[in-house]
Amino acid sequence: MSELDTAHNIWLLYGAAAIALLAIVLRLMQKVLSVKPLLLLMGTLALLLLTPAAVPGTESLAPAWLIALFELAQGRTASGAIALKPLLFLLGTFCSIFLLVWIIRFRQSRASIKSA
Repeated sequence: MSELDTAHNIWLLYGAAAIALLAIVLRLMQKVLSVKPLLLLMGTLALLLLTPAAVPGTESLAPAWLIALFELAQGRTASGAIALKPLLFLLGTFCSIFLLVWIIRFRQSRASIKSA
């Protein structure tokens, strides 16, 4: 088995575990949270779990949160910050789009109430 096949198998296993965790969290939180907070929670959790980053010193990819955790635990703050950049960018983009859609829908619902 080549190194590429091994990396694909690891990512498939990790992806399946992440999706299973997301399904469990969704099932548990459906009755507790309304739709908007649940969507925000699930999107944030999915981005945290599934954002890849380059492993320092190799050509491999691994989950960004895991790389950052190990690099920061070993005191290598520069490479830990590099691993967090794609994660923070995606989280910022997701939260911005979520907020923008929420504001647009809020204004539309408010305008429909005024016109009625």
